Amino acid sequence: MVFLLLAQQTKLSKIGKKYKLSFGFKANSSIQNILNVRWGNKNVLNLEKTEKDAVWQTYTDDKLEATTTSATLSFDNLNEKEDGFGFLIDAVKVQLCQ
Repeated sequence: MVFLLLAQQTKLSKIGKKYKLSFGFKANSSIQNILNVRWGNKNVLNLEKTEKDAVWQTYTDDKLEATTTSATLSFDNLNEKEDGFGFLIDAVKVQLCQ
């Protein structure tokens, strides 16, 4: 059995403007937890953690630039070893930088 996760959301954006992404992440397995984060077609973050890293951590990136009038933010674990656990994410925020 394979467990894959793909979570995504599309929001309106302003071309050329910078956005700040923040979210919480926690490993959920002793084997491998891979989190890929994409903003539009651009891969902006790849994390690899194990259960020894099983504390909530906050990640922030304030250099995301909109290249279209709508941007899709996605999280996946599509290149993770099959263990049935995956990762935990929480408190996802995308804000226009001032």
